[in-house]
Amino acid sequence: MLRLVYPVVESEFSGHVTDGLPRIGFRTLIVAIALALVFAFGTHLLLKRMARANAFSSKAFEQLRTTTKEDASFDLASAILESPLYVDIPTLQIGTGTADTPKYDEVAPRATKRVDAASFLPAKIASYFATDVSVVQVYLYFVGHCNGTGDDLKQCQTNLYNESYALVSEMKHNPFYILYRLEGGYIQLIASYIFALGVMVFILREFRAHQINAYMRDLKAAEKFAADEFATPEFDAADLPSLSLRATLRAWWIPEIDNMDPGSQVTVQQQLREFGMVNYEPNWPITKSAELMRGRANLLHKYHIYLAAALRAKSRMTASERFRIVLPRTILKVTTAFVSDQKHFPEAGRKLASEALEHSVDELAAGIAADRDLYSRFVELTPVVGFFGTVWGLSLAMLGANDVIRAQGAEWNYNILNGTTYITEALTKVEEKQQFALQGMLSALSIKFDTTGYALILMFLLILFGAHATRREYRAISLLHSNVTQKILSVLPTFGSIPTEVPKMKVESEPLETVNGWGTE
Repeated sequence: MLRLVYPVVESEFSGHVTDGLPRIGFRTLIVAIALALVFAFGTHLLLKRMARANAFSSKAFEQLRTTTKEDASFDLASAILESPLYVDIPTLQIGTGTADTPKYDEVAPRATKRVDAASFLPAKIASYFATDVSVVQVYLYFVGHCNGTGDDLKQCQTNLYNESYALVSEMKHNPFYILYRLEGGYIQLIASYIFALGVMVFILREFRAHQINAYMRDLKAAEKFAADEFATPEFDAADLPSLSLRATLRAWWIPEIDNMDPGSQVTVQQQLREFGMVNYEPNWPITKSAELMRGRANLLHKYHIYLAAALRAKSRMTASERFRIVLPRTILKVTTAFVSDQKHFPEAGRKLASEALEHSVDELAAGIAADRDLYSRFVELTPVVGFFGTVWGLSLAMLGANDVIRAQGAEWNYNILNGTTYITEALTKVEEKQQFALQGMLSALSIKFDTTGYALILMFLLILFGAHATRREYRAISLLHSNVTQKILSVLPTFGSIPTEVPKMKVESEPLETVNGWGTE
């Protein structure tokens, strides 16, 4: 499980809209390793099953089953795919010439010992690192099934060689086997790890965007916040029913209607019903207007002070709580900017509130952009790993090209099972040796295309994931701006130089000198 931890802030409320994504530490990297292994080996097993079901239904496969004398209960397809785990491709050597014609007087030993580097893993999983099956590997794995001596043994081995060649040739053109071979390998595993890290960052980005969007689109979230944070023993907040200042002012207007004349009642009720707010006050006397203005100002001050106290109490939160608190934090910044100068400079207060909103939105956007930049690094690094496989494959292919040239010389030969099987006779001709060497070179070249193709596929997926997360993040920024503008900024009450009361909480506040960051040292 991811360790979503935020540091405890021991100072006063910092005012930051969001702290960004949780830090990616050692435990997260370990989780990414587990995710990469599950993704790599799980996909390998799935593609292996698909290759077994679709790449081995030809006549050559049935003929190979007949030659090896295996019944229908034997999983011949898996044995073919796992043959590279038991047989190494022989190398061209000098001075290893053997008799032109094997004697066919002894049965070749069966390949039962693993020779791969991942022999500690089960064969079903270890085949992930050896997905390229060659003709000689299939031949050497099953040549021990040929029994008898003389012409019978030679005929069996000849049939096995020809059937192995035909079967592997068909496999190379099967789309399921191509995907199976494309997905497996050491370079592919590294690319899968980078992909897993990118997926984890994508999940965190989606989680943050979902929490922010869901909270701001929830019609009951504002009332729930007020019920959880304001309706407590520490607060006397019966007149603060919602986090939305518009809804709070609307609730404040309802009891005031009873003290109005019938004409004003109709006007105010109509505006509350249509706008949710009193935008145009009736022609009241100056004293009445001043009294209502003072009441709204007192409500705003109480709203601001209680909201600041509620957010200051949240020193340590879970990831979901941290992201859901983005809206209340932004509201606090806007109201703080407004009340600081609004009493003496009404227009300056509204201007500062608007600037605070824009700053908060920019702050959220900057955090999102930084996390998006981290995600982009994983997108860019994935094909780099694939291109490293390209360089590696080209290097191996160049070494294989030397074998193609050396195979022309009579002193260069392949020592396969000490020259006791038919394949030695098949490779007596220079053309056959060159073809065998060319197959090894082409196999090395396949690493070049496999690793690059696999990395590009993962990169394509990361780009799609990133585009989806970016769209949701832009949606979160837009919702934050529109919510604060509609529910707070557009209904900030103007009270000018009218004196207001300072709301008091039920609990006693700490002395100024004991508050962190205040007082003299």
